[in-house]
Amino acid sequence: MRLDEIILVTENWKGTETNYLSTFEDYMKVLTEVYKDNLQDLSYAIDNLYQTKQERTFSETYAASNKSFYAKFCSGEGELRGFMLGLLDEKKALFDESRCSEECFEVLKAYGMGRDGHGIYNSLHYEPLEYTFRSGEVLHNMNGNDYLVLAVLKEKNLLVMSQTDGQYILAVNAVMYERTPKEGYVSKDSEIRGIEWGHGLYLGHDLTSINLPGIIQEYGNPRELRTTENYRNEARRQFNVYQWLAKEEGLAHAIQWAAEESMRNEFGTTSHSEFEERLQQGSYDSRMKAKHEEIRQQKLR
Repeated sequence: MRLDEIILVTENWKGTETNYLSTFEDYMKVLTEVYKDNLQDLSYAIDNLYQTKQERTFSETYAASNKSFYAKFCSGEGELRGFMLGLLDEKKALFDESRCSEECFEVLKAYGMGRDGHGIYNSLHYEPLEYTFRSGEVLHNMNGNDYLVLAVLKEKNLLVMSQTDGQYILAVNAVMYERTPKEGYVSKDSEIRGIEWGHGLYLGHDLTSINLPGIIQEYGNPRELRTTENYRNEARRQFNVYQWLAKEEGLAHAIQWAAEESMRNEFGTTSHSEFEERLQQGSYDSRMKAKHEEIRQQKLR
């Protein structure tokens, strides 16, 4: 059983709310009992439940005037913890372990959680994996969040964007791990893959305020711009990052617009062919002296 197969259920009985975890099969028993005389409404209820895979809201089922159920498929580790600890709503509903489907507790082991939602110290084993990072992929972090890779600056240095809040982060020395429970291994579903990084530089939400050339120079490869060709390669990498951001349909329009503005301000064009023509003509080489001086000053600090 996987994390996204767990159903989070809240039962409201005469104003008292109780949270518990359920398999689809066990929750179907609840729906079948409520709609035993109306198969069409049962079908609607199941459809509403599956819609929660795309939405953060709970589906609603009214069993009686004083009894109702709210349910959704679990969307992530953070939501699961919050639900079990009663942190997802102001009422702070109590979690009832006895109401849970036993299979759900096997999933908790893969995330280092006990039956009460609290973490279990030192219960997980981490194994580093050989992995080649790629621009455009979405990586799961062991902190429960997902990050879009905007650029691979070096083998293990990544410029990423948080899928939770849109913040840009420089992930230094990122490593892909496979995580498994030290005890209670059940199946392949207990194997969780995700990244960790040595340290992260949090760059804010405004793309135009980020010193991308400086970041590439400091954390990319090569570090020093000794020749015109080195400099042109760095300029090309910077332009390609901006252009990818400007064209990526999954990003907010504000980010796309900011990337286009950055291309115009830095290179005077948003056209790749025009950029390459100017690059080969040496239109950007005048920055070389300033770049070398910037590097020299950084080393003197």
